[in-house]
Amino acid sequence: MRVIVGETGWPSSSEVKYATQKLAGEYIYNLAERLKNNVGTPLKPQWHVETFIHTLYVQDKNNDGMYKWYGMFYPNGSPANPYLSL
Repeated sequence: MRVIVGETGWPSSSEVKYATQKLAGEYIYNLAERLKNNVGTPLKPQWHVETFIHTLYVQDKNNDGMYKWYGMFYPNGSPANPYLSL
C-alpha cells in the first residue's frame, strides 16, 4: 500500500530573495501543467501524483513570517498574484 502525503507552494513575497510574485506564478503554473498531463516524479514518471496547495487564501490575519505570502487568492476571491493564470 502506498501512502503519500505532501503539500507544495511558493511564497509570492517576503524578505527571501526568491520569493517573488513572478516565481510563485511560474511555480503554480508548472505544477498545474504536470498534474494536468499526469506526469509523475522524475524517479517514478508512471506514478499518479496528488498535490495539496499549501494555502489557497492569503492569510492577512497571520502577520508572522512568510506563511501569509503563500495564498493564491485574497479572501474576496480575487487573484493575489498577477502572474497566476490557471
